[in-house]
Amino acid sequence: VKKGYDSDPLFGKVMNNPEDYSTRFTVNDGLVWFTNIAGVEVLCLPRGVMDNGKTIRGMVIERAHAIVGHYGPQRTNEYIRRSYWW
Repeated sequence: VKKGYDSDPLFGKVMNNPEDYSTRFTVNDGLVWFTNIAGVEVLCLPRGVMDNGKTIRGMVIERAHAIVGHYGPQRTNEYIRRSYWW
């Protein structure tokens, strides 16, 4: 995740100038966190492909779908948004 921030258009800017984005974003231990509408900090996932050819976001979606089951994209999205932002 940390490696992906440099090449992400938004999160790269947050990493380089966190004070400019401090109303919604924080950087802690090299990770970018977003404060969502409920006031909860969630981990920001950058764009990009990992060494295995998959995207981080794609892997999160696959895992969430496996956990939540076949209840449709809205439920999967709601589950993901509790912990991640992109």
